Amino acid sequence: MKVSLKTMKEETRTPDLPEHGQEDVKTGFFTLSPRAFRITRATDAFSGMLGYPPEELASLTLADIWPDETERERFVRSIDGQKAIADYPADLVHRGGACLPVTIAAASFPDTDITCIVSSRRPDTQESRKPEEHLQVFDSLADAVLILDWDGTALFANSAAATLVGVPSPVELLGRNPLQFVHPDYAEAVASDPKNVRSGRDGYLAHYLMRDLHGNEKWVEGLGTKVLFKGREADIVALRDITGRKSVEGELARTNQQFRDLYRLVRMMCDNVPDLIWAKDMEGRYLFANKTLCEKLLNAADTDEPEGKTDMFFAGRERQAHPDNPAWHTFGEICRDSDAVVIESGEAARFSEYGNVRGEFLFLDVVKAPFRDENGQVIGTVGCGRDVTEEQRVEERLRWNEALLSRMAQASPLAHLVVDNHTDDIHYFNSRFCDMWGLSHLEDEMRAGNIRNSDTLLLCTLLVRDPEAFAASCMPPQDIENRSIVEDEIEFLDGRCIRRFSTQIRDADDRYLGRLHLFEDITERKNASEALRRHDAIMNAVNFAADRFLKEPDWKAQMHEVLERFGRATDVSGVYIFENGMDPATGTLACSRRWEWHTEGVAAGVDDPELWFIPYERIPRWHEELAAGRPIVGPVRTFPDTERGYLEPWGVQSVAVVPIFVHQRWWGFIGFDENRRERTWSPAEIDALQAAASIIGSAILRTMNEEVYRNPVERSPVGVYLLQDNHLRYFNTRFAEIFGYSRDELLGPGTRSALIAPECLEDLQRRQQALLSGDTESEHHEFCGVHKDGRIIFLENF
Repeated sequence: MKVSLKTMKEETRTPDLPEHGQEDVKTGFFTLSPRAFRITRATDAFSGMLGYPPEELASLTLADIWPDETERERFVRSIDGQKAIADYPADLVHRGGACLPVTIAAASFPDTDITCIVSSRRPDTQESRKPEEHLQVFDSLADAVLILDWDGTALFANSAAATLVGVPSPVELLGRNPLQFVHPDYAEAVASDPKNVRSGRDGYLAHYLMRDLHGNEKWVEGLGTKVLFKGREADIVALRDITGRKSVEGELARTNQQFRDLYRLVRMMCDNVPDLIWAKDMEGRYLFANKTLCEKLLNAADTDEPEGKTDMFFAGRERQAHPDNPAWHTFGEICRDSDAVVIESGEAARFSEYGNVRGEFLFLDVVKAPFRDENGQVIGTVGCGRDVTEEQRVEERLRWNEALLSRMAQASPLAHLVVDNHTDDIHYFNSRFCDMWGLSHLEDEMRAGNIRNSDTLLLCTLLVRDPEAFAASCMPPQDIENRSIVEDEIEFLDGRCIRRFSTQIRDADDRYLGRLHLFEDITERKNASEALRRHDAIMNAVNFAADRFLKEPDWKAQMHEVLERFGRATDVSGVYIFENGMDPATGTLACSRRWEWHTEGVAAGVDDPELWFIPYERIPRWHEELAAGRPIVGPVRTFPDTERGYLEPWGVQSVAVVPIFVHQRWWGFIGFDENRRERTWSPAEIDALQAAASIIGSAILRTMNEEVYRNPVERSPVGVYLLQDNHLRYFNTRFAEIFGYSRDELLGPGTRSALIAPECLEDLQRRQQALLSGDTESEHHEFCGVHKDGRIIFLENF
């Protein structure tokens, strides 16, 4: 262990010490505190000189025993300026009041009491002779004391000096040169010290490294001064072992250097980060501020300027520089005093602080914590702020977009569901999804995250018509590697039809975020589309019926085929026509079944005749509604009991009955039965069914009209024919007889041309075209015809 040795030189110009045997001179020793100059310790010899007990003397001040203020103050200034003085004359006061002339030699070491050696003096001399044995007073000192001649030979050594160098007795040091204990690196400096003392340049402290007799290195500090010893000049040296202090000072120096290095490191780190970093005392004054804080918020000249100043100093300076712009600096005006909050709570906290700085909006995300000393007492605050202005704008925009999208999703008729198939979490859904899938009672639990996607999938499976197909369709989208887009339709048990659209959600870096499912209830659209399709199909069937009824003379023979067309167009189980008539038994209005058609797998009818002939008095609602031209439509289960009694034996679940009118007279009705399921008839379908009833009524009316007019035509003595599209559509018997043919022979195509003479054919065609175009309203002319036997016959045409 290396220790330092300092020669402490006292500027003690003490009187020459008398040799043993000379007259006795009283000598004493005491110490003073360097601040209050109160006596802290006194030897019995010194106490006896003043007539005080030692314990009483230790409670007095220097002024109590030295009343001369002028001399006393001069002594104090001397010891403070020189660290050591010798032979200072003083007149002390005995306890009994007598004056005691003495000389004082004093030395002052750093951080210790002042040591004083007091010797009595005769009034007639300025130097008191001390007997040699009085040097034993130095043995009471903890510091080593040596008296050396100018060659460095030891003339005196106290016990502390012997201990310092490692010899058993001070006597062993006498006659030896202490330079032998000095470390070689300091030998030259120690050798020069006696020369300085001898020349009067004494009274300074010096630090040296020495080695004791056992080789242990020690640091000492020394103080030397010139004295008279046995009648000649000598060098008295006081030495103090400062090895421990030197070690502490070295450690302190290393610690200070580490602190300075650490401070530079922290300063460099703090000044090279984008965040704002600071420390404040309890009054809010800055103790530390990094470069970013000075530049971005305080607008300080450098990082040293904020020290000792508050935020308000810099805010006020900015406002004063721009008095015409109140919005130039508003930072923190509406924010709470977060420093006070942290100090009061004693805990770290996070705050949002914002406002204008240099006319631009600044938003800081701030974390503050108490600044504590080594005893845990709060002595200020430390803080770190991050500029999140842009992030705040983006976050605000995201919140706005999220609120907008959420509102749009909630208002959307589509059901929204976003899931993470990797974690089975539900990220988002709207209320429409819960309503559509019957999960409204679980909506709160779903939003709380207590229900997984797989849980809802099981519940949804219970609602669909084909659970196995639905479960199979849900499997591929659950694979996060499956990027396919799913578009399909799901049929529910309650008749609803849901369109599903599903696609993956990935970010700009193609990272999987989840899968979006959109569900749309297209039941009404499907029903409307199906109703439109059926309407078109019914109208096609109506057109077919019209064509058949017009082209075929016997419309009743075409009725079964027409009803089949109606039945397949409407996709019903059966179609039938009832004709009104009188009940022969009662004379009341009744209806009887005339034609019917049933799809495959549906019974053609029942054997109960009462179901073929129904008096309207048993179903009065039908009579009232149908006679008024209103159809009867709906599920059979909602009909009156009497009506169900006629329909249920046929297995009918839904029915649509439309009245048939012939020349504004209610003739009967056409009915459409559905035996497989309950069915809702759309208005478009009812319109088409009424068109079908109308075409049937027209066919019946045509037949009735033909029956009215056909007999006179058939019995006419002239030939009557109907020409359409250059073909004979009708002719009576007399027409065939004129040309010598039977009616059947003239029904074939091309027969008309064979009946007209070639030279008259062109003129006849021209006249007929004029009639058809409206150029002439009637025509009366003669032309030549050709009889079956080839004869030319002359005919008159009207």
